[in-house]
Amino acid sequence: MNHQPDSARCLTVIIPVYNEAVTLDLLLERVLAQPAVSEVLVHHASNRGKGAAIRTALPSITSPWVLIQDADLEC
Repeated sequence: MNHQPDSARCLTVIIPVYNEAVTLDLLLERVLAQPAVSEVLVHHASNRGKGAAIRTALPSITSPWVLIQDADLEC
């Protein structure tokens, strides 16, 4: 259970995903367990590359801070 006030949830995590189905569940579990994370953006209908995924996510961001996390568990 998260006991952080909503104001402490100040981070959006963009996760561009292509062929990382093996690591995605673990990654989402770890990211969503972080108290500062307010939203995770991962969906892109087709592979258009990491840059396109980031540009697609930008208008949906509602948090003041953004982190980009590769779905293969790399930074």
